[in-house]
Amino acid sequence: MPVHYKSNIRMPKSKPKGLTEKQKANLPKALQKAILAKRKGMKAPAKEAKDSLTPAMEKKLKEHSQHHSAKHMSMMRKDIKAGMTFTKAHNKAQKMVGK
Repeated sequence: MPVHYKSNIRMPKSKPKGLTEKQKANLPKALQKAILAKRKGMKAPAKEAKDSLTPAMEKKLKEHSQHHSAKHMSMMRKDIKAGMTFTKAHNKAQKMVGK
């Protein structure tokens, strides 16, 4: 008689998706707001706009400008000042303007 190994093994119950109440309580306030906004179907709050770029960011952009056009760079600067990350601003500029 063949042995059926699988019939004797119970599969563990899957964990519930999402965070527990204890985990939620330990999250930073900004992240809690973003989670609530997502549940309600709203967008998460955007990052604050910056008046100017830091010297480190200016240096990084200057190095980056050797490989890209002035239009690409001006679009990136505008997006970064609006609160976008370097990578997201770069990808957007690549799609809109090109290299």
